[in-house]
Amino acid sequence: MGIQYNDLVDFGLSAEEIQIYLLALRKKSFSIHDLRVEKHFSSKQRPNLYKLLNKLENKNFIISELKQQGRIYFPIEPSSVLNQIIQQKEEDIELLKLKSIKLIEDLEQIRSLKNLDFTSPSDLLRKYVDLVPKKWNIKERPIIEDKKRYGIIHSIEFDTQRKFSGNSAGIIIHKFRYPEHIPKVFADVSDFDLQGLKNALENLKSNGIFRVKQYRFINTQYQSETLNKSYEIYECNVKMNFGIKSKGALGNFFNSQYPNEIVCFWAANYHDFAILVEYQFQRFKFSQNT
Repeated sequence: MGIQYNDLVDFGLSAEEIQIYLLALRKKSFSIHDLRVEKHFSSKQRPNLYKLLNKLENKNFIISELKQQGRIYFPIEPSSVLNQIIQQKEEDIELLKLKSIKLIEDLEQIRSLKNLDFTSPSDLLRKYVDLVPKKWNIKERPIIEDKKRYGIIHSIEFDTQRKFSGNSAGIIIHKFRYPEHIPKVFADVSDFDLQGLKNALENLKSNGIFRVKQYRFINTQYQSETLNKSYEIYECNVKMNFGIKSKGALGNFFNSQYPNEIVCFWAANYHDFAILVEYQFQRFKFSQNT
């Protein structure tokens, strides 16, 4: 009978807490001495073990009683503790639903203001921004920053209005003084933009209501319907809480009409990525080699 550790992690336990709870279930009751004779815990100091036990007791997986021979720990019945956690999460979700009614209304009012409070995109960005779908709204103030080796970066992010999936997309331009720099730094710039997206996903692991649980990037090919050519891109598969899954993409390109630029297109939804790049491919000549 195999125990799936990840399943118990989903119920809020650390790897060490899982081992202690399994020990409690096997032994029916145990002392700190019983715990210390276990191979995994033999090298741990008593204060650290008591901390683990206190955490596990606070999470209602075990209880303790002070007896003549010392403190004895007992496991809580699995069905009782797990159902209690599920019930609490269900209550939390219902509370979120109630809060979201007013919150969505307030946020939609802000979204309806369009882009009045945002600085207009730079001329460098404007030629690409003018080609995105009209219903996409600028999500954040456009950014311009000098990243030295990676050029002067002009970036912008959009809200694509997509429901029940990732609704962000963006354009990043790396401008260099001399076109001959482009082939030398293209790979580094691509890695830089990929790392930026990874950092954003890592940040979403601990912030916000909707949190990233895990993600995976796959180097693959994108087949352009407009140009009938394939391009190397990164596909990103993301799993979030509440059972939400999303597939997005990111790709870097040369623009032969603007030879001192490297352009990165990305989207949290693969369909939005396709829309973004195909609109651009209709106007500009992109490649991934010079």
